[in-house]
Amino acid sequence: MVENRQTTILKLTLPVYARLPINRCSLPGIILGSLTYQQYPVRLHLDGVATLHVELFNNLDRIDEACNRAENFNDYMRSSFLLDNP
Repeated sequence: MVENRQTTILKLTLPVYARLPINRCSLPGIILGSLTYQQYPVRLHLDGVATLHVELFNNLDRIDEACNRAENFNDYMRSSFLLDNP
C-alpha cells in the first residue's frame, strides 16, 4: 500500500513578539533577526546613541587602523560604563 505523504515546508520567521513595528534602531526586527541580515549585515543606527556618544564617534573617525579603533572603543566602553568595576 502506498501512502500519500504531504510535504510540509516550514517558513522560519521571528516570533510575533519580536516583530513589533516600533523599535530603537533603523531596521525592523524581522530583518535584524533574519539569516539574510546575518550573512549581509548593514550599518545600524540606534536612536540617541550618536548624539549621546558623539565624542566616541569623533575620536573613532580620526583613527585609521582597525586595531587602534577597537582599542579606543574598548577603552571608552570600559570607562563610560565602569566595566572594570562591577
